Amino acid sequence: MVDQALAQNGLTRTVIAAAPLFFPALAIASQAGALITAPKRLLEAHARRFGLITADPPVAIRPFHVSALRHRRDEKDQMRDWIVQRLRD
Repeated sequence: MVDQALAQNGLTRTVIAAAPLFFPALAIASQAGALITAPKRLLEAHARRFGLITADPPVAIRPFHVSALRHRRDEKDQMRDWIVQRLRD
């Protein structure tokens, strides 16, 4: 998504690392002095903890949907219900 938005504006990025979760990515960005693209609300809540500053991206990035899937055996799991509700919020 980010690469597509940059390409439409004649820009590219150089990826120095990839992380499967946002908190390790924040730690990597903090230690490496690098940029990270992450959800705005997540950054607003946690950037200070990692010594990072936030800024809007230089290009428009399209919205996207988040999907949550779970197995039938977990359909009565209140913790999973709570997590799904937080995603909806």
